Amino acid sequence: MGRAAERLHRTQPALTSCVRRLEEACGATLFERTGRGIRLTSAGKALYPQLLQAKETVQAQFLRGFGKAEVQTLESLLNRMLDNR
Repeated sequence: MGRAAERLHRTQPALTSCVRRLEEACGATLFERTGRGIRLTSAGKALYPQLLQAKETVQAQFLRGFGKAEVQTLESLLNRMLDNR
C-alpha cells in the first residue's frame, strides 16, 4: 500500500481509508493483503472492469461539459464516487 500511495501522491492512511470505504460501499473485500503485498480478490477482479468503464464515462462527461478534463487516477475517481454518495 505504501508504494501505491506514493504513486498516487497520497499518504498510506488516506489510501487505506479510501479502500476501506470502497469495500464497505461494495459490501465485499476487494483486496487481499499478502505479507508485504496486496492483490485483488475475486470480487475486486469482478469490479475492476466496471470501475475502468466508470472512469471512461466520467472523462467523457467532463470533456463534453468542460472541454478538457482527465481523471488522473482510479483512486481519485473512487474518492469522488464515495464522497458524493
